[in-house]
Amino acid sequence: SVFKRREVQLERELQGKTQALETEKKNKVRQFLKEGENFEFKKDWFKAFISYQKTLAWDPENSVAQAKVDYLNSKIYQPEQPKTEKEINSFLADNYLKLAQEYHNRQEFKPASILIQQALKLEPQNPKALSLQNQIKKSQSDKILELEQKGVDSYNKGNYPEAILAWNQILSIDSAHQSAKSNINLASGKIKIASLLKQGIEYFNSGDYSMAEKQLNLALSIEPQDQTAQEYLQRVRARTAKRT
Repeated sequence: SVFKRREVQLERELQGKTQALETEKKNKVRQFLKEGENFEFKKDWFKAFISYQKTLAWDPENSVAQAKVDYLNSKIYQPEQPKTEKEINSFLADNYLKLAQEYHNRQEFKPASILIQQALKLEPQNPKALSLQNQIKKSQSDKILELEQKGVDSYNKGNYPEAILAWNQILSIDSAHQSAKSNINLASGKIKIASLLKQGIEYFNSGDYSMAEKQLNLALSIEPQDQTAQEYLQRVRARTAKRT
């Protein structure tokens, strides 16, 4: 059916997007780790430190980057360095903010937010960091509202896979978004019901009333008020009664 083909197409799109994001993450991590190593080799501790922080913006649990940041902290803040601690913090914070702005412009909110947090650890009252943090929060909120409406519109049209795709995008921005999680479960249930109904009706039309009843009852176990399932179940029982 057209619905089934669209469902498969959207599932593939979702898988493709997920894989593309994961590939981009791996490539960025490799790129910034290599960049950090090159700066480290040149003993440019500041730029190496920034590169490893960029790595952590993409992969916060990366143990190599975490170890390098800890090591370079001692290099950057050692007494013989000509800069004061305040000057070093200001330099690092400015670099974090530049990177955060780039990610924000590309609507890559998670790495942008992580870099803002790093800047605020160094300079908690940095006005640029606080302003950008608020901009990112607003952009995230606006994007979530846009995706919520897209999901609702698709759901109301019966296009459940596309609705799930929109709500999954919300979770990529805010993994704790309860409404998106609930809506995904709801739409997934609708897809399951549609599949069970289709199978039940096909069994009914072929005269296999036992299997038809099984599939229709499964649909009703998910949505007890589904009128189509109820009607076909009545037909199944009427046909079965005639046989006895």
